[in-house]
Amino acid sequence: MRMATTLCLCWLTASPIFAQENAENDPLVGDKQLSEWKRLLSDKDPAVRSHAASDFSRIGTSNEDLPRLVEELWNQNEHVRNRAAYRLAKIGPDAVPVLCIAIQDRLGIVRSAASLALERIGEPAELPLIETLGETRSLARASVARTLRNIGPSAKAIPALIQALNEDEYSYARSAAAQALGRVGPEAKPAVPDLIEALQDDKE
Repeated sequence: MRMATTLCLCWLTASPIFAQENAENDPLVGDKQLSEWKRLLSDKDPAVRSHAASDFSRIGTSNEDLPRLVEELWNQNEHVRNRAAYRLAKIGPDAVPVLCIAIQDRLGIVRSAASLALERIGEPAELPLIETLGETRSLARASVARTLRNIGPSAKAIPALIQALNEDEYSYARSAAAQALGRVGPEAKPAVPDLIEALQDDKE
């Protein structure tokens, strides 16, 4: 998983917890440097990633349920994951930054649960998802594009979706981006040449 660095920095810059003095290099985010968060959130061990996401979710929020619910996204029990996704959606925008991390996880069950919560949050999740789309690849990018498609993206998503359509090496990620562009509507007309080219490439 590649953490959406730009997204997290944008969110945390507005928080008093963000350490301004180190912002140009390796900023202090909560009690850890950004590089350490990235390392933990990319760890091969799902337990390490889930604990890190839970700890990360404590930053900038007073919601006591958020860290526990985030950790439950990694639970092996589907009922537990879906219940956590439902309750995270109820929390709303405060849950979006950490959900945009979870949707990039290497485990499909985690990505699906995060996607479900983000879809329920809806429009407030669009811009963070657009940021995330530009920071991730392949399986995770497909999950992000599908989530945008289901939310119903605005024209703001077009550049990032075209980039995914043109650059991703996997057909399922390109397909998800194409479907999301289709949901934008007439405003996505500038993407038509890219869609035609992608269709021709896939046929070949």
